[in-house]
Amino acid sequence: MKLWDANAEHRPTAKELYKILKELHEEDKKFNNEIRCQMRECYRKLEKKKLKNRSNENKSENIKLILKQSIQSNLYGYFNNRSQ
Repeated sequence: MKLWDANAEHRPTAKELYKILKELHEEDKKFNNEIRCQMRECYRKLEKKKLKNRSNENKSENIKLILKQSIQSNLYGYFNNRSQ
């Protein structure tokens, strides 16, 4: 590897090292941005799933409530008509 060469003349200069490190830093920023974008997308998908599940739970609860009220109404009507 060029950095570890025993001969100082074969090692990169400070300017070359700066350029190499700057390029690595830019690549790292791009990579991190890509990861952040992917994470944001995952969080959005999770939030959509949560909202959908909540919506389905609410629909299920509403259906149960409507059925319960319907049964109660029918029973009330049955016993009310029977007592007359």
